[in-house]
Amino acid sequence: MKNVALLVPALLLTTACSMFKPTSTVNGKGVPESTWTKGQWLQTDPNRIANLEIRDNLAAMYLLMSKLYKRNPVQWKKTGAVSMDEAMARVREAVESRQPLPGLEGKRSVEAMRLALATDFEGDRVGALIYGMADMLLTAHGSRDTLYIIHGYDAQSVYNAARNIEIVMWLLAEREDGHGHPLLLSNALSGHERNLSFERLFGAMIGRTDLVAEFGAEKYRRSVINFVQSFASARPRRRISTSRDPPRIAADCAEFGSMRASDSAPTISESAERASVSALAVPFAAMASARLSVSRFTPLANCLRDTAESRGRSDDKAAIGQPLPRASRCAGER
Repeated sequence: MKNVALLVPALLLTTACSMFKPTSTVNGKGVPESTWTKGQWLQTDPNRIANLEIRDNLAAMYLLMSKLYKRNPVQWKKTGAVSMDEAMARVREAVESRQPLPGLEGKRSVEAMRLALATDFEGDRVGALIYGMADMLLTAHGSRDTLYIIHGYDAQSVYNAARNIEIVMWLLAEREDGHGHPLLLSNALSGHERNLSFERLFGAMIGRTDLVAEFGAEKYRRSVINFVQSFASARPRRRISTSRDPPRIAADCAEFGSMRASDSAPTISESAERASVSALAVPFAAMASARLSVSRFTPLANCLRDTAESRGRSDDKAAIGQPLPRASRCAGER
């Protein structure tokens, strides 16, 4: 029976492990997972989700900048950089250092985005647009790219950032210069070319930002729910013990009590039988000598009171140790 009890948990564990087999990847691409850092000990679940969203959105914006520069090479040449990579590095440095980007007159966030899509702007539209989007994203998260347990973010600000990204995607497809040409080439839909990679990037950024905004809007509700769940799961033993059937508990206690009494102590009848046997086993001569020894040191009335014949009691009563009935005074004392 003990072997069966040990075998059941092992079978359950094997079944659970078989249910979570690694899923095969598509085209060799697995789920991106960041490396372990000490700072994660100081991050709550909402912090961690927001940090992943910021990281992935910034990466998507830098990829978008590369694609826009390739489709519009004239833009990075306006910066005076010797290569596209150098122009991209300048934008990334301004974003990560939280410094204004040269050529934007100190404009940041939404203002830089508006300037990049203005028809009369003569500077680098790609750099201004990506810088404005990235700065807006960080501003919506409290002007930080990494959140810890003491930090928070405004869910409405993050939600507004997602809507601004939607507007930028629409303006890229619709806004044109004075000659009827798009301000920036992005998606391409024609008879010989079909490129929607820009739209996919924008869609991924919008989806991640919306998810974090909705999750942040429920932070107080989730805090209450987590507290109730942790409090309820902290006392499972008491709930299980009180849920037992009361008649069954009484029967178990009664059975246990009777077994303990019969094992540890003999019954009254058994005590009386052993006492009777031990009393009968005593030689009569010893009893007589005991009476004589007592009679030497007590008056005649006590001696007569100790004799069984004058009291009219049986040997069983004497063996049990019942109290002696008081006899009348001896004739000699009258």
